[in-house]
Amino acid sequence: RTFQLLTQVAGRAGRGEKAGEVVIQTYWPENEVVLAAQKQDYKGFYQSEILNRKELGYPPFSHVIRILVFGEFEEKVREGCHDFVGILKEEVVKRNDVAVLGPAPAPISKLQDLYRWQVILKGSEITELRHVTTEAIKRVHELTYVAGQLRWSIDVDPLGML
Repeated sequence: RTFQLLTQVAGRAGRGEKAGEVVIQTYWPENEVVLAAQKQDYKGFYQSEILNRKELGYPPFSHVIRILVFGEFEEKVREGCHDFVGILKEEVVKRNDVAVLGPAPAPISKLQDLYRWQVILKGSEITELRHVTTEAIKRVHELTYVAGQLRWSIDVDPLGML
């Protein structure tokens, strides 16, 4: 995303007869993404990024599902998310190739007066990930304290995690 934004902005500078200049202000000038964007090195950025994604098991080499749990009461959201992960892990034991990351507060942990926690699932089979997620959500909603208290957002292969 950073590479895309920087190269897009730089591409808008100096159109037509006027010369343009782009100044990138950053706390991390030696970052490989910033350097690749500075050089407009699309191929080099792609080669580096695709290797990182393969090594870490991120799309397009696997699938990721981000489950965002949110609600008005922080304790219920935290507790519900922990119970959800416990149920998820019971489901995952029955299957191969699914990793459960979290639970953890979302990077933006409170938004519009709603507390937010997240769980990330990684695996190669999207149908398996969806099934595990659906079953766990059904089971967590059977818990009496959860009824009507929690809301869910499920994002398959999300572009961002904020």
